This record gives sequence, C-alpha cells and structure tokens, in this order.
Amino acid sequence: MNTRITVAVLALCAVSDLAAVPLLIGSDDAPVGLGLAVGVLGVLTLVAALGLARGSRWARPLAIGTRSVDALAAIPAFGSATGAETAAAVVTVVLSVLAIGLVALGQHALRTA
Repeated sequence: MNTRITVAVLALCAVSDLAAVPLLIGSDDAPVGLGLAVGVLGVLTLVAALGLARGSRWARPLAIGTRSVDALAAIPAFGSATGAETAAAVVTVVLSVLAIGLVALGQHALRTA
C-alpha cells in the first residue's frame, strides 16, 4: 500500500478538522470545548501523518485512534443538525473510515512483508 496516499488522506482529515474549529467555537449550538477537542484531534492527526511519513511505529495507532474518535463524535450530527452540518459530519466519517482503512491495510502489508 502506498504510504503517500495514506499520509495525504490523514493530512486532509487534519485540515478538515482544523478548518472546522473556528466554525465550532463561533457557533451558538456547539460548546467551545467541542471546537477545542476537534482542534486537538486535527493536530494529533497531523502529527500521526508526519510520523507515518517517517515510518514511525507509534503513528499508526495514533492515526487510527484520532480518526476513530472523530468519526464517532460526528455521528450524532447526522440527525440533529442542519443540512450543512450533516454534510460536514458525513464527509468527516467517510474520510475517517477511509483513513483508518488505509492505515490498517498498510499495517497488514508490513506484517506480511
């Protein structure tokens, strides 16, 4: 599995999270802590992407963990949010699942090599 694709998807997830922070912090519906938590997930995902690009072993569990938390946290927005918020939640979940799958496939390829 190509590590560059995995790193690119993780970086896209991180940028998506970091772009959402000002929107969440400025929202009347979302608590400020939620925006800060998403920001932390975005930074940790970026750190995982950089670690994965360098071949660090700790990067895979960090990437899977941050993307899992982000995807699970986005699920409640499916039914109780506006159309734009629901679309953002769907994109978050799809990108996160894709990233988790790519990281897992890369991890499997390392074990079988």
